[in-house]
Amino acid sequence: MHPALGELMVAADVVEMRVAGHGDERPLGHQRDMRAQADHPPTGIDQQVTVASAQVAYESNRVGQEVGVRTNLDVLNTQQNVYQTRRDLAQAYFNYLIGVLRLKSAVGTLSEQDIEEINRRLTG
Repeated sequence: MHPALGELMVAADVVEMRVAGHGDERPLGHQRDMRAQADHPPTGIDQQVTVASAQVAYESNRVGQEVGVRTNLDVLNTQQNVYQTRRDLAQAYFNYLIGVLRLKSAVGTLSEQDIEEINRRLTG
C-alpha cells in the first residue's frame, strides 16, 4: 500500500470519529459537559465545520474505494452523513430565522422590513 494512502485512511477515520462524536478524537469544542452544551448551543460555525468534516470524510472514503481499501457501503454511509449534516445546518438556520421573527413578534417590533429581510436571506 502506498504510504500516502495509509495516511489518508487514518485521517478519514479520525474525521469520521469526530463527526460521529465518538472516542477521544472529538474536537475540544465537543468535550464540554451537557450543561454547558445546553447553555451554549452549537453555533453556525460549529455546524459549518461539521459539514466540512463530513465532506472531507466522504472524499477520503471515495478515494479509498477507488484504490480498493474502502467499500461502496463506506462511501454511501459517509455521503449520507454529508447530506444529514447539510440538512441539520439548514434546519438550524431556519430555526434561527423563525426564532428571530417570533421574538420580534412577541415584543411588538416585527415589521414588514423584517419580513423582507428574511425573504432576502432565504432567496439568496
